[in-house]
Amino acid sequence: MGSKTIEKKLNILIAANEIFPDMYGGVHTGIYELSNGLAKLGHKVSILTRKVKQDSPPVQNINNITIYRYQTKNYRPAFLGQIANIIKLNKEFTRLAEKNNFDIINIHSPHASLGINLSKAAKKIPKVYTFHALLAEEEASSVSRGMNKGYSLKRCIKSIWFPVYLSFLRWLEKKALNDAGKIISLSEFTSKCLTEIHKISESKIVKIAGGVDSERFAPPQNKNSVRNRLGLPEDKLILFTVRRLVPRMGLDNLIKAIPAVSEKISNVLLIIGGDGPLYSSLKLLLESLNIREKVILAGFISDKNLPLYYQASDLFILPSIELEGFGLVTLEALSSGLPVLATPVGANVEILNKLDKDLVFNDISPDAMASLIIQYLSDNDKRVKVQNKCRKFILENYSLNGIIDEIEKLFLEISSYAETNTGGI
Repeated sequence: MGSKTIEKKLNILIAANEIFPDMYGGVHTGIYELSNGLAKLGHKVSILTRKVKQDSPPVQNINNITIYRYQTKNYRPAFLGQIANIIKLNKEFTRLAEKNNFDIINIHSPHASLGINLSKAAKKIPKVYTFHALLAEEEASSVSRGMNKGYSLKRCIKSIWFPVYLSFLRWLEKKALNDAGKIISLSEFTSKCLTEIHKISESKIVKIAGGVDSERFAPPQNKNSVRNRLGLPEDKLILFTVRRLVPRMGLDNLIKAIPAVSEKISNVLLIIGGDGPLYSSLKLLLESLNIREKVILAGFISDKNLPLYYQASDLFILPSIELEGFGLVTLEALSSGLPVLATPVGANVEILNKLDKDLVFNDISPDAMASLIIQYLSDNDKRVKVQNKCRKFILENYSLNGIIDEIEKLFLEISSYAETNTGGI
């Protein structure tokens, strides 16, 4: 593991709004695993992030990674809070840069990018931006579906203010992309967002997919034993998904598919892991469809228990309706030997089509989901055949060690180039 051509060990700064273990989510976990992997290779890794929990220390060392957290405040409107946090980050970065000779900065949010690039200390340090998703479009998706109550208090203000706010977010993201020497794209879908929406040159984009820890996410030795540990029934065919409970995840469509599935498969059980603002409305949906005994809203699933839920399940369902830049949960499930059925949205198609095109729903509707779920639950041989390919597929295409190697190679090449060329990357 590691670059075979350049032996230099780098002093790397990774900047992000939030990271694991402060927050739980695919992006947060991915940033932490990247940092951990680079530190294991002998590089000095620091993370600059905002303080999410008040009891978190401002400086913390975890697995040879030094985490620096800067204090933030909440303001109304949220835009003012974002500006204040950018200023805070700028001051903290400038302080860190005076004490550390960073070789490269890897940035994971446009807010962090602006805060860093406003500092004179950042001018001569090569910067790589990792593009996860379209910030303004995700914000618009949430607000247009009523998720952000702050914007809907006064519609007359919202109709004027919100488009301005979205324009600010698009400007902020475009500036972050322009200020970076190279941009890491996680999928063909995100690459297309970069070239078609932000008009970024393909020569600036480096496609490096996300990776999964295949040792942590592994097939079970005994599924019933895992179910007993979690208190789950042995006699059920279990569907599992873990998502933040927000509209773009399509969880309402998945729940609406369950009555049709249960008509054909009486012992089906859907487990939805995760929390978020839709919890109450999803619970009401279960009651209105009279399927409370068929669906468990499990709430937040701990990092410790997450691999067990994959191991206990028969199918993983990814019902996203839009903006799926790269689903780390897909890789975690497949690495656990768990077949994934997903909507034809974003990166879902490009990941699963390489494994088996039959794993993708025809569309995002409840009927399409129900039809394919019934096929796989009814045909054990079909399900087992795919299951036997899942693990091998991950090891050959999305091994975390292999992904870390690619990123390390990119960072070393950029740092080496910057040392000999003052004109930029």
